[in-house]
Amino acid sequence: MSLHQEDRLFESLVAARKAILYGLIIGTLSALLSMLILPKEYRAEIVIAPIEKTSGQDISSLLPRSTIPALQYFTQRLAGLASIEFLTFENTLQTQRIAQSLKQNSAITEQLFPDMPATDVSTAKIRDYLQKEIAIIPVGTTPLRRIVFYHTDPSFAAAFLQMLYDRTEGLMKQDVKERANHILENLDQALRETRSPDHREALVAMLKEQEHLKMLASVDTAYAARVIEPPVTTPKPVRPNGYILFPFLMIAG
Repeated sequence: MSLHQEDRLFESLVAARKAILYGLIIGTLSALLSMLILPKEYRAEIVIAPIEKTSGQDISSLLPRSTIPALQYFTQRLAGLASIEFLTFENTLQTQRIAQSLKQNSAITEQLFPDMPATDVSTAKIRDYLQKEIAIIPVGTTPLRRIVFYHTDPSFAAAFLQMLYDRTEGLMKQDVKERANHILENLDQALRETRSPDHREALVAMLKEQEHLKMLASVDTAYAARVIEPPVTTPKPVRPNGYILFPFLMIAG
């Protein structure tokens, strides 16, 4: 290698070192500015679990052996509804109905959309916000779920999670009562028109089950999900995370 080539190689190494140094400086400054400018968010979470229904004997087992197969299948489907109530709770948490309920409270929408006029906040935007900002995370291999929410106000974050839980439970109870009332009317009508002892016995069993569901939805206790751990927030902001932000921006710089 000639002397001229060695000089050029040395100059290239010096230039590369300078570029790396400048990049590290720019990345560090960008990370510092981001930490100062970005809003500080706290993490709030609540842990819920399915309600263990104690409705007693499966109503399909109360039916006579001679009962038609279609009726047996229908009653077995009713008995299996309890297993999907918790899943229904999860899926209802971020739906249009919950968003519509939240929209009626201007204090909530102001916290969720502080930079947006109240007239611009629609039900669809609240629903999209819930689907984006509310995370439902399984707790290991258990049926428990951890619901997570980030916000700049820790007090509001905790209160908002509790409100989401309460309103979702309320909507589910309302649906159960309305559905039970409708089914009770149909069963009562069928009972008046049925003369077969076996069919009447089956209808009475189904009436009792619907009355039981209606009672569960009417009492002031949890119906689909119970709170294992009330809403809690982190003592310090967790976003932006400097441990992730600094290395990333330094490398990007």
